[in-house]
Amino acid sequence: MNYRILRLFILILLWLVLMTLAALAGQVASRDAGYVLVSIGRYTLETSFWLAAAAWCLSVVIVYGSVWLIGRLRIYRSLSRWNHARLANRASRMMNDGLRALARGQFKLAYKLLTNSAKRANIPAINYLLAAYAAHHMGNNTLCDECLTAAETTGKADPVMAGLLQSMVQIQRKDYEQALATLNRIKGEDKNPFKLELLRQAYDYLQDWENLDQILKRLDKIGRSQSSEVRISTEHLIINRLKQADAKTLDKVWNSISNSHKQEPVMLLTYCHRLTEQGRQQQAETLLRKHISQQYDQESILAYGELNADAKQQLLAAEGWLRERPNNIELLVTLGRLSLKNQLWGKALEYLKMAVSLGHCPLGHAELARLYAAMGEQQLSHEHLQQYVAMTESLPQLPMPDHDQQSKAS
Repeated sequence: MNYRILRLFILILLWLVLMTLAALAGQVASRDAGYVLVSIGRYTLETSFWLAAAAWCLSVVIVYGSVWLIGRLRIYRSLSRWNHARLANRASRMMNDGLRALARGQFKLAYKLLTNSAKRANIPAINYLLAAYAAHHMGNNTLCDECLTAAETTGKADPVMAGLLQSMVQIQRKDYEQALATLNRIKGEDKNPFKLELLRQAYDYLQDWENLDQILKRLDKIGRSQSSEVRISTEHLIINRLKQADAKTLDKVWNSISNSHKQEPVMLLTYCHRLTEQGRQQQAETLLRKHISQQYDQESILAYGELNADAKQQLLAAEGWLRERPNNIELLVTLGRLSLKNQLWGKALEYLKMAVSLGHCPLGHAELARLYAAMGEQQLSHEHLQQYVAMTESLPQLPMPDHDQQSKAS
């Protein structure tokens, strides 16, 4: 505060000194104005000494002022360029830090760094798209939508890259219809594997089987049909065809499937189920029995026990498999069910008790509960039913009323 007062005092003092000097100069000029003659060739200039001195001082001030102003402008431009480069480098470092945070799952930090650096980034749309991805994983759909909107309005990004990133975020959010609209706006990229893969995911989820078939054919042409995700989508497409086929076209659809897909249990079981629905149980049993003999799996062996075919033939086939797999739980449950179909109650009880004795077997307990209830063994039926519930339903430990105490109280 004292420094400001001192500075003001000095300025007032200088102003007074200048005014005094100006007054003295005016008095001297009024007494004797002086005389200045300037002659250049044929031209002469006559003026008073004081006016010439003032013009000289003004010229010096103009020259030095111009030089000072030009220097300041150059310095300003240099500082402006330096500051712009500094901010751009800072934005680049922030973006790199945001990418590292995104790769490490630090989505909140990644969102902050990517959005803060977007205004100074060379391609702001990329920052906003990556920030939208981070916001999605933060669970904040509002911020995600804001970033997607900013990415669309900012521009400067390659439309293919921006569209693919945006549709990837939309698929992550399960906005499959919006993702399809975004992908369809990308023109001239019919062989782009990234676009085709995103389209595959969207069509598969939306169960648009016709378009999914076209996308799978394109992926096959570019050699991308062997990935596990593509195989799963292919299975979904084939299963839908099998479910939609009628009695005339079912075999034609099945024969058009590759051998590798026919060996998949889900495919085979779908086909066998459709055969059963059309009254061709024996054909389904033969096909399923051959498959189990060559490639044993739990789903197929359990489905074999549920077929309504020749129960005696089925029991003989299953007992043959038991010699190779004596301690297989699923096979023992199937044998129990086939014994029930043949009304062999004692054998069914033996197989099911063997199944539950080997370990975790909720189906075995459920079948025993049903069998004991039919045999009038209510206590045993209740015990196995409790075992089944305990294995299939994870209930919390809660206090329960004491039945004996309640009976005494009543």
